[in-house]
Amino acid sequence: LGMQLVTHQTGPEGQKVQKVLIEELAEIVAELYVAVTLDRAGRRPVVIASAAGGMDIEEVAAKNPAAIHREPFDPFLGLLPFQARRIARALGLKGETAGKAARLVTSLAQAYVEMDASLAEINPLMVTGAGEVVALDAKMNFDDNALFRHKDVVAMRDLAEENPLEVEASKFNLNYIKLDGSIACLTLLGGIGRSRRRKYACIRSSHASLRTSSTPAALAAISCDRSSTVGPSPPLTITASARSAARWNARSRLSRSSP
Repeated sequence: LGMQLVTHQTGPEGQKVQKVLIEELAEIVAELYVAVTLDRAGRRPVVIASAAGGMDIEEVAAKNPAAIHREPFDPFLGLLPFQARRIARALGLKGETAGKAARLVTSLAQAYVEMDASLAEINPLMVTGAGEVVALDAKMNFDDNALFRHKDVVAMRDLAEENPLEVEASKFNLNYIKLDGSIACLTLLGGIGRSRRRKYACIRSSHASLRTSSTPAALAAISCDRSSTVGPSPPLTITASARSAARWNARSRLSRSSP
């Protein structure tokens, strides 16, 4: 308690430990991974399962994509029994343990839909020596736009675990994404802001040029052209709308040609 915990999830600044969860010691025979998230391409929820639990699933997917099982399902019908059994087989489970895992995954999919979640993840899903299936660690992310339907979820929000600046911005329905150094990204759409995290990391050196510029480009977004970038200092590209730039160029030519 009170220590500064640093992991790949907290970032280099770490997070102060406020609470400790004490669990019963159990014999772990296997550690599995199960999650439900949104397949945006397929426009439906998908269960992601892997026998390689207890580790970073992105690393597993990069090194061994065949170890990841995907099971899309209809949110109105829910995860069907044959799909749950197929997931249990993909996890390498058999007999009563497979049945218990199938029921657990079905409940997880149901909770994902009913709670308007964007992610419901169990990592690791533990198999004990007695053949029991237990969620050893889990987390859920929720759709902000649906939280008005889940006051109980909002009541569990722990502001001590969040960035104070992000908390302040959320009071005005804004998404504040802290970047390296003394800059940040402030957007109305959190997904867009996070997707721009890398691109906006290069703007700190351009502030002076923007302040002295009087062209429409001063109002444009700044981004990095990663396709032509080599090394840690990418070139800056200032982009403006074609219509605005064209009008500015036309006015400039007229003013230069005027007596």
